[in-house]
Amino acid sequence: MAHVLITGGADGIGRALVEQYAQAGNHVTIIDRDVARAQALCQSLQAQGHSAAFVHADLRTADGIDLVTVGSLD
Repeated sequence: MAHVLITGGADGIGRALVEQYAQAGNHVTIIDRDVARAQALCQSLQAQGHSAAFVHADLRTADGIDLVTVGSLD
């Protein structure tokens, strides 16, 4: 199983990628600024038996990048 990080994973193309990788058996980490959508997607995937996590981060900032690079693979 691979660990896949998807930025902007709560909507649009990012969401489609999250769903595709999860259905293929990978652990997906959804990285997004939209807490409500990302949490809903993460919970939906988990309810379907997929391995998923959510990291609330804004990658336009140094703090957001640090959060993802340090915390997402723990």
